[in-house]
Amino acid sequence: MVENVRVTIDLKKNTKETVSENIVALVEGSDPDLKNECVVFMAHYDHLGVDKTGDVFNGADDNGSGAVALLEIAEAFAALDQKPKRSIVFLWVTAEEVGMLGSKFYTENPLFPMVKTKACINLDMVGRVFEPRDTVWNRSPKKVKDFDGIFAVTNNVWPRLKEKTITACGKTGLVPDFSLPPYFLGSSDHASFDKKGVPVLNLSTGYHADYHKPTDEIEKINFAKMKRVADLCFILGFDIANSEIQQNKETN
Repeated sequence: MVENVRVTIDLKKNTKETVSENIVALVEGSDPDLKNECVVFMAHYDHLGVDKTGDVFNGADDNGSGAVALLEIAEAFAALDQKPKRSIVFLWVTAEEVGMLGSKFYTENPLFPMVKTKACINLDMVGRVFEPRDTVWNRSPKKVKDFDGIFAVTNNVWPRLKEKTITACGKTGLVPDFSLPPYFLGSSDHASFDKKGVPVLNLSTGYHADYHKPTDEIEKINFAKMKRVADLCFILGFDIANSEIQQNKETN
């Protein structure tokens, strides 16, 4: 054992400031009172950029799939002749990959107060279906699902959210898996809303062999699976936006 040794460490940190933006769209609710409450659909649109060798991380699944699905869901709600009672917020957030900064900023500067935000549904990687090379994730509880599977992570703020998710999945033929460990509640932008006491749901098809690699390309996206996830979100969001909810608990 060495005693009485003094070590001096000189740490240097390079800080770079940059400007980025969240993108938000709104479908106003039809009820004179409930339109002041909202359901948030969210996806991050950033990725990892370019590596040291010049390879581009296009992020087709992470999270192009979520960002595009969000566009489709927004289009479906906007096309309704009779809008749901509550307003629907569509939120594309920045800087998820560097600490969920965009979602954190939104929850501190929301379009609707957090107490009026009745649920947040986060889409992060919803475009892949299992293939044999994805067995590299055999040790992960979140290995990418087959065509019918979907990972679902929710908190306990509003227990009925899980039940409603199961019901909506049944209408699309999707099989929800709620078995992920609790730490996945902090794994993506839904964590920012969870910290504010908002009921959250994160949907994902899971990790695949191209996760966080330049090989995450559009050719590997399963668009039929993406459509099913978008259908699920529309059904679930419409239900929540019309439900009788008081302080994140159903009255009926």
